[in-house]
Amino acid sequence: MRGAARRDNPKDAIMPPVQVKLNVFESVKQITNFIHNKLKLWREKDMAKILYNKEGNVAKIVFNNPEKFNAIDLEMTEEFRKTLLDVENDPEIYIVVLTGQGNKAFCVGADIHNFDKINAPVGYRSMRAGYAIHRQFEKSEKIYIAAVNGACMAGGFEIALCCDFIIASDSAFFALPEVNLGILPGWGGTVRLPRNLPIRKAKEIIMLGKRLSAAEAEKYGLVNKVVPLQELNNAVDELVETLKTKSKLALGVIKSTINFSLDTADLDAALAIERGGISVLFGSEDCQEGVLAFFEKRKPNFQGK
Repeated sequence: MRGAARRDNPKDAIMPPVQVKLNVFESVKQITNFIHNKLKLWREKDMAKILYNKEGNVAKIVFNNPEKFNAIDLEMTEEFRKTLLDVENDPEIYIVVLTGQGNKAFCVGADIHNFDKINAPVGYRSMRAGYAIHRQFEKSEKIYIAAVNGACMAGGFEIALCCDFIIASDSAFFALPEVNLGILPGWGGTVRLPRNLPIRKAKEIIMLGKRLSAAEAEKYGLVNKVVPLQELNNAVDELVETLKTKSKLALGVIKSTINFSLDTADLDAALAIERGGISVLFGSEDCQEGVLAFFEKRKPNFQGK
């Protein structure tokens, strides 16, 4: 019988010792490779100078170069640009938080150690790259928040100036010190700061390279709120949660209306932009929901439509 034959030859059903060793070896090898690849990915992520994380409708971008106070080089600029494109192309995201790694700096702008590699053509391309990034902030209908956790200087300050909200720690300070290098703030600082401060104060900061404390920045309306460093994340989270209760569609149209109206000196043209914006919103489902919620004395449930 076949069954008897199997019982009579139990060794036939046992895997040869050499094969067992080979299989164990292959399994160990596979596990080792898996761990190695995971560690490699983790190391690459830790080494990335721009960190990106998404949670629901909110994206967080971190300048990750703390050894150099989150200074930016050309490679980091390109990495930042690509990350922003990912954010802009994600329809779920409508709030973006920018901050710096560590607790010493938000971003101190360009890495001066690379200045010896910059000539006129390279500098021109760098400025063009910066302009494209900054205008993306301003033209986007997504809401950008700068969580300034320390030194905010030069290009870092110019990035913050493009954001819709700035929340700063009490240890933060702001400066455009390029004049001390014999140049000017080349990422829009000489244009945007005078639009955010009294002209003479802006000239004082730019021409003298003077630092502005977080408290002074709040006094001049340059930042929305100043909190102790340990409370910065909570303050940003509170702002994010408040924004999430509003209509995503309305927030985007409001931002565009404000920013584009500032781009024209013609009051009638600016008011026409506003009329166009409210006309779009009047026809939205969110408007209908907001009005209905008002009369029903409840919080609206906006869908961004």
